[in-house]
Amino acid sequence: MRRDQLDAARRHPRVVELALEGMLVQHIAHELGLSNWAVGRHLKSLGLYTSWRNTEKMCGHCGRHFLPTITTQQYCRICVPHGQANSRMKAYGVNQSEVEALLKLQNYTCALCPKDVSTLLEGSAGVGSGNIDAAIDHDHVTGRVRGVLCKKCNLVMAYVDRIGWLNAAIEYRTRNLDGVIVGDLL
Repeated sequence: MRRDQLDAARRHPRVVELALEGMLVQHIAHELGLSNWAVGRHLKSLGLYTSWRNTEKMCGHCGRHFLPTITTQQYCRICVPHGQANSRMKAYGVNQSEVEALLKLQNYTCALCPKDVSTLLEGSAGVGSGNIDAAIDHDHVTGRVRGVLCKKCNLVMAYVDRIGWLNAAIEYRTRNLDGVIVGDLL
């Protein structure tokens, strides 16, 4: 069985062509309907074996060359040291050093209230773990990062960003300064 697979890989004219174009063994095998083992074995015998484990990539943010630790890795570990930072990079285009500079500029507090937001630097907490009590605030129209907020202020900003909501909230607040006594309404 394996001998047949290897013979098929040796006979297929596109295996070497795709390898010379820089395509990974897994992708060549998938595209040509061959086994990973047979394609890898054939290319190793020719000295053309390419795996993501030994193929340098260019960081999508800073342009440095790095060896990826997983096939889908797009950024070097300097720009994105952990999973949470990877999520920030993909969502907002800011790397770890830019987040650190932003936090330092804000004295490690929320841009709207005095709450400490330095937990944004912690790499142990994964996305959705609930351990990070801070968020990158950004303009939903332009995508431009505005600062770092605590989770509560970031939630409020989601409403403030809605056109007219803030004016309606201020009008409501001034109209009801004295409060309403429920018994008077009945």
